[in-house]
Amino acid sequence: MKYLYNATFTPDKTDGGYTITFTDLPEAISQAETMDDAMIEATELLEMALVGRIKRKEPIPTPTELVDHAIAVPLQTALKTALYLSLNQKQLTQTDFSKLMGTSYREASRILSPTHKTKVSTLQKALNIIGYQTLLEVIE
Repeated sequence: MKYLYNATFTPDKTDGGYTITFTDLPEAISQAETMDDAMIEATELLEMALVGRIKRKEPIPTPTELVDHAIAVPLQTALKTALYLSLNQKQLTQTDFSKLMGTSYREASRILSPTHKTKVSTLQKALNIIGYQTLLEVIE
């Protein structure tokens, strides 16, 4: 699973600035005054869209081909999204997950919450336990 989504920055000829949209996440729309601000806003917007989908238990789209600007999902959100998708794919419940992790249902709930801060090592362990490995790629 790669977590790079295609963002488009459309110049607003009337009011100035840029409108930000994502090919795969139609609900993710925002604006910014400068291109630098648009890049920052796009990352925050992408994160909010994915967190919202997880909270609503909606599907997470696979990123389509990158055409305009590749926006990376912040690390913690990418790991939480991968965990959400992995549990759904393997049809594991939160109860199943808590048993696999050897933790309480409440702690499992915190780990699975897209807004709860969880250590990266805990998220890696969770993904490993259900059969996935994590790989970090740093690109320019």
